[in-house]
Amino acid sequence: MASLRKGFTLIEVIAVLIISATVAIIGIRHLQQPGDLAHDRSCQLARELLQHHVQAYLDDTGSAPSSSMREIATDVYAGRTLPTCPVTSRAFQLDRSGRVRCSDHPE
Repeated sequence: MASLRKGFTLIEVIAVLIISATVAIIGIRHLQQPGDLAHDRSCQLARELLQHHVQAYLDDTGSAPSSSMREIATDVYAGRTLPTCPVTSRAFQLDRSGRVRCSDHPE
């Protein structure tokens, strides 16, 4: 005569927990990636805007601003406050080739 089972074995419970944890880890990883991509994109857009102001300054004066770009912190160009990285709030820098760079989000 067969006995009736009432409940789950320890092995079954452990198997369900392992499968659930694996699915949760995969799901969390996919949720984090769009946030990282959004941060990179927002920084890229801020750099592109500042690059436009640098180019306008170069066109007007014939020379590039300094690496800190303080020359374009006027109402004519970028406004009195230069844009910073929207993620870290660190200042952008102008490299020797005239490109606006972010130390936290390399291209």
